[in-house]
Amino acid sequence: MLGLHAGVRSCIDASTSPTPARDAAALRTFPAMPRIRPVPILAFVSMAALSAARLGAQGTADSARAALPIERIAIIRDDVFSGAESRRWYARFANRFHAVTRADRIRGELLLRPGQPYDSTLALESERNLRRLGVFGSVRVDSVRTDSGLVLRVRTRDAWSTIPWLTVGVSAGEVSVGGGITELNVAGSATAASVSYSHDPDRWTAGVAYSAPRIIAGRVGVSGAWRRLSDGRSSFLSVSQPFYSTMSRAAFGLSGSRFDGRVVQYRGGERTPDAILRRRRDVVAASGAWALRAGNRSYLRAALDARIRRDDTVPDTPAGPLPRSVSAALTPSISFGRTRYRVVHDYQAMTIDEDIDLGTSVSLGMAIAPDAWGYANTAVGPVVGFATGAPIGSGFVLLGASMSGLASGGALDSGTVAARGTVVLHPAPWHALILRAEVGRRWDPAAGDEFDLGGLTGPRGFRSHSFTGDQAYLTVAEYRVTPWRGVFGLADIGIAGFVDHGGAWYRGEARRTGTSFGGGLRLGSARLAPGAATRIDVAWRPATDVDAGDVVFSVGIGIPIIGR
Repeated sequence: MLGLHAGVRSCIDASTSPTPARDAAALRTFPAMPRIRPVPILAFVSMAALSAARLGAQGTADSARAALPIERIAIIRDDVFSGAESRRWYARFANRFHAVTRADRIRGELLLRPGQPYDSTLALESERNLRRLGVFGSVRVDSVRTDSGLVLRVRTRDAWSTIPWLTVGVSAGEVSVGGGITELNVAGSATAASVSYSHDPDRWTAGVAYSAPRIIAGRVGVSGAWRRLSDGRSSFLSVSQPFYSTMSRAAFGLSGSRFDGRVVQYRGGERTPDAILRRRRDVVAASGAWALRAGNRSYLRAALDARIRRDDTVPDTPAGPLPRSVSAALTPSISFGRTRYRVVHDYQAMTIDEDIDLGTSVSLGMAIAPDAWGYANTAVGPVVGFATGAPIGSGFVLLGASMSGLASGGALDSGTVAARGTVVLHPAPWHALILRAEVGRRWDPAAGDEFDLGGLTGPRGFRSHSFTGDQAYLTVAEYRVTPWRGVFGLADIGIAGFVDHGGAWYRGEARRTGTSFGGGLRLGSARLAPGAATRIDVAWRPATDVDAGDVVFSVGIGIPIIGR
């Protein structure tokens, strides 16, 4: 029953997540949805580099601007290539077949309007809203004094957003292939659409997806996805209005999802399945949240999440129809947050800047699943989340933890506890040391919801389903250098060395872990819609209780994380 109430914030909060990847998850069942790109240097000048006198002068200037009302908004839109570089053949091709993001779509993300006093905090938050769309190479929002008054100046440079793709993922001798086309900025509307096909060792999948933020009345977004699998099908539809800033007063979400297909479970790292099941899971969820206090950098919010779910699993045999069990749960919660955004580079992406929230957020809720609503016995349980961060030079540290569960009759029915930490250090320009650790435990997970490491997730160099269970951990250390930036004005190329260690196992069984280490290339581009770097690695995998030691080839995107 954990899925009834986990993630209360996910569909209603766009202003406080530490990473910008949010409602596009439906679209990004295909290639990972990119994000974020440079912001103005003046807005983020290091406080440590400024003298006290300059700080005072800057504060005076900001106060002077804040006292003036905004006379008008000037939006300057640059194509993918501009200036002298736009004369190159590939630049002409890109600009010719790319629709520049519409001015009204840009204006819709701004939190400042004519007649309002200029507010540097809202200007920076407007930049983040624009970068969150994932269609810009760079964004800058500032003010300039003119003879007619104060002008809010917004300058954007589009990224190339039409991405036909063909992928070949290789890990430990397994091959996963995929292809399709993704458009992240249909007709300049920041609407995303995708068509794809993929084939991995478990199944083939064909699908379409769509995501349109603010499509209804300039406030409400719609997203959806449909996938046909060789052994089933799944679909998702969501209508939501998130918190667009810490000053937003309300948010809501309404969503529905369905999965009807086969679930393959592995155990002990064996290559043959331990069980093949059929699962039918339908969820309808509605959530609303209200700001009890809303400020420039902090908020206090109350939320209510309601879910109706059917979830039935049986052995995969043609024995007849599935049973039908329906239950409902309600989760009231309260959350507090104080944001502290910082623009960093050389983390998930390479030369592209990324927004990281180093502030602190806490959410406390209580899930309630009465027997009158279909649950076997009335159950209640906590839903708790915590996140915080801090700068370290030009790098940062991020910490987070979450807990949720249901208990009835003094016994735990289901639950999840997870914790994570990330440290990013920049010992020299274009050098990055990335350290990441995750740990999790689940009680009575539904079929298909267990931890699953291997293949393109978890330790590099291991085949799919090498480590499965209801408890898992993963540690990653990577040192990356990016010596070749803007090659031919298009590509960023780096080299990296890494060590991964982690695993998963079931409670009561022996701990199963694996280690891999090696190095490879990192590929990115400041011209493409922002996203995590592609990694191409050669890894040495020492022997485990099941797999022999070997040198393997691994391809993936971004820093490895714990799977499912």
